[in-house]
Amino acid sequence: MKILVVTDDPVSGRFAGGPTTIRRAFEKLVSLYGVPDRNSCIIDAADPNYAPDHDIPGKSRSQGFAPDMGACEFQRAQQGTALTIILAILFGSD
Repeated sequence: MKILVVTDDPVSGRFAGGPTTIRRAFEKLVSLYGVPDRNSCIIDAADPNYAPDHDIPGKSRSQGFAPDMGACEFQRAQQGTALTIILAILFGSD
């Protein structure tokens, strides 16, 4: 198990791993440990009546049949037209 220790470095003004704010450090932890695997049983397993509208990084919880349990909504591979694929390549969008 990998543990990221968040400490304040008064010299650089950064937390361990490089974030400059505690929010960014928290988001880094969420992205490292809170994203469900594509085969996870928590995908589409939350009760929509008790799930927030957005996950911790701010993505909409309406990605599948029901919200996912946990910190992050699983991002399914998006099918796109040739134009959206070209735009994604040109502008680095998912």
